[in-house]
Amino acid sequence: MRNSTLKTLCEWIGDPVGLARFEEVACLSPRTSFVKSLLNLSESDEFVRGQMQSARDRNGVSGKLSRGAPLGMVNVKSLKPSQRYMASVLLSWMLNSDDGGLSAIGGDIVGVDLVDRLVYVYKRYLNYTGTPVESADVGFELFVLVFRCYTLAEIDVLGCDNCGSNFISTRQGHAMRCPVCDAHAHPCRSKKTPQPRLPELQVRRAA
Repeated sequence: MRNSTLKTLCEWIGDPVGLARFEEVACLSPRTSFVKSLLNLSESDEFVRGQMQSARDRNGVSGKLSRGAPLGMVNVKSLKPSQRYMASVLLSWMLNSDDGGLSAIGGDIVGVDLVDRLVYVYKRYLNYTGTPVESADVGFELFVLVFRCYTLAEIDVLGCDNCGSNFISTRQGHAMRCPVCDAHAHPCRSKKTPQPRLPELQVRRAA
């Protein structure tokens, strides 16, 4: 083992909180560049990839690690209805707190525990649905990207006029059908409620 690698490992071991956070994220995402970007790691790809694989092996997470740049944007229109549904639920859970991780001034992402909250919400989704991370309809990377896009006002949250649910959309995609209505086959109400017709009155003529 090279001295530089040993030194880096010693530094990591000296930060048990950061090490636990790394292991959680490594088990939720197979992409090295995404993990490095999210956790602001400066170590080499080779080192981080090796530690990710070790963490995944310890936790029984299957699947190969992915290379390449992390996702840069999300096209809501290209998502399946089931993905829009779960992404909407995840974003709602994430925002269901006092500040939602956003600054009241400027909308910047704030809070040292933001990554921990992202991990908590996503693991809640996996546990709630009983879905293994390898086959989840919405990956952790996509969830983080949806949250980032919402923060940057690239994604809107709309309220469905039909069922009252909130769901993600874009400024240009307001005509998209609500994924909750799609998933549960809700009947569509008419936008205009017909008014009851009054019976025609028979007017008597005076004799």
